[in-house]
Amino acid sequence: MASRVTSAARHSAVLAAWLSFLWPGLGQGWAGAWRRALFFALPIVLLAIGAFVLINTQGRARIVGLFLQPQVLLGLLALNVGILAYRLVAIVDAYHTSRLRWPSAGRLQRATAGTLLGVALIGALGMHAGIGYLGFKTYDTVTAVFGSTSTPTPEPSPYSLAPGATPTPIPTPAPPNWAADGRLNILLIGADAGPGRWSLRTDSMNLLSVEISTGRAALFGIPRNLFNVPLPPGPAADAFTCGCFPDLINSLYTYAVAHPELFRGSDDVRGYIALQEALQEMTGLHIDGQMV
Repeated sequence: MASRVTSAARHSAVLAAWLSFLWPGLGQGWAGAWRRALFFALPIVLLAIGAFVLINTQGRARIVGLFLQPQVLLGLLALNVGILAYRLVAIVDAYHTSRLRWPSAGRLQRATAGTLLGVALIGALGMHAGIGYLGFKTYDTVTAVFGSTSTPTPEPSPYSLAPGATPTPIPTPAPPNWAADGRLNILLIGADAGPGRWSLRTDSMNLLSVEISTGRAALFGIPRNLFNVPLPPGPAADAFTCGCFPDLINSLYTYAVAHPELFRGSDDVRGYIALQEALQEMTGLHIDGQMV
């Protein structure tokens, strides 16, 4: 009896489906269909290798910049849909490949297997639906913050003038310079120092962007351990072959304070200006100022 249960588990089409749920092609390989296993597994392996190479060659800072591009996010959303379809096909194929090799014996066993197959398919669908939802919300936020901002059309006044009356023009105050693009962008910096450490480390960096017309706001956290953050054109960028700051971004403040020949500003603000301009270069978003 025990050997029969073990054999049924070993030859279960459901197990093959769930293996391909974990990684496309695993279920086909477990069922002995090696060509089909390679067909389903290889594209995902190549995609993972490509992502690994991209991250390690471009650096985290440039990857963050890519994720702030709406067209890149749209491409990732489309890729998510494609991978979902690919996984669903791989799961169903693993199930049917195993069933052809090891047919189910009874009606109850087939019904149970079909139910568990459905759970695997729904699980994959739910995973990618969640990823798609997060991707869409990110796209919506990035488009609102980094996209073009249109000036809202003022609504007509509900009050009318008396017949023959001449309206008195009301001068419209000029908006401040920081409001020219319709957004207020502030870099929020948290810094600290300690025994045995010289100057400050900006370990907390958040970019706050507020749409002036609606009050909608978005807050972006900047990882403190980003390497190779691009620098704006100038002496600092020319000092490094990559045109970027090769150390951790949270040490840029200290480096800028110690190198007045490369960065502009007085000693008390040079580090903050350097950090603001570097993050502005990375995000492509004009930063109106910083708060410490």
